[in-house]
Amino acid sequence: MTELRNYMLLASYPAIAIFVFDLFSPGSRWATKNKSMAVPESLRQQDERRGRVLLLFKYPLLLIVTAWLVGGFTNLSTSIAYHRLGFRSYFVGILAGLFALAFRRLAASAPSISQFEVEDYSLRGTVSVWLAIFAIGAIAEESWRALCIGSFHDGPRFGNVAAAACFSLAHMSGLPPRMTRGLGVAAVEVVVGLIFGATFMVTGSVFSSFLASIVYYTSNYFWIRHRYLPVGRLGAS
Repeated sequence: MTELRNYMLLASYPAIAIFVFDLFSPGSRWATKNKSMAVPESLRQQDERRGRVLLLFKYPLLLIVTAWLVGGFTNLSTSIAYHRLGFRSYFVGILAGLFALAFRRLAASAPSISQFEVEDYSLRGTVSVWLAIFAIGAIAEESWRALCIGSFHDGPRFGNVAAAACFSLAHMSGLPPRMTRGLGVAAVEVVVGLIFGATFMVTGSVFSSFLASIVYYTSNYFWIRHRYLPVGRLGAS
């Protein structure tokens, strides 16, 4: 891959989240027209309901764009070692997911982060939809991340850091944002992205980072639902 294409790959995820799934939403149009981020509750809920469905399309689109940038799905599979499985991949993936979860729960003890969890978007909507989002998202995100890590001449560490920053930006954007907005939460997502990237770098197989992502997001999802849903009663919308 050329260096320009490498940077196009890196930028593709936040670009899809911001320009394809955010820019043309009813809430975004209202905010632009009225020059205010205080979007009416009815529009916000409309964006969120629409956004849950769009997430199921955003991740396949990311995977398609990633494959296109590397010359097709065959090259994608070869580049990131889809085939490399084994006990080590399973073990490291599960361990990394639990480590990321422990880090997130520790970070959530800070008031600046815990206050956002009460309004976490994933508390709304059905469990089955969110589990599908986490599974599809893991495949698309970790394939994209693995390509970013292996593409830059500055080395995999640079690729991992750059991908983690773009990963955080993409999660804070789009409809709905996978994470609520706030610098503290954004920093947590950067660290989580670095953990997933390091998992791929250690094992050499993207399957381990797939597994780490699924373990982390599903575990954290059920934790915050158990913690906040009975209080906030947010699951019905």
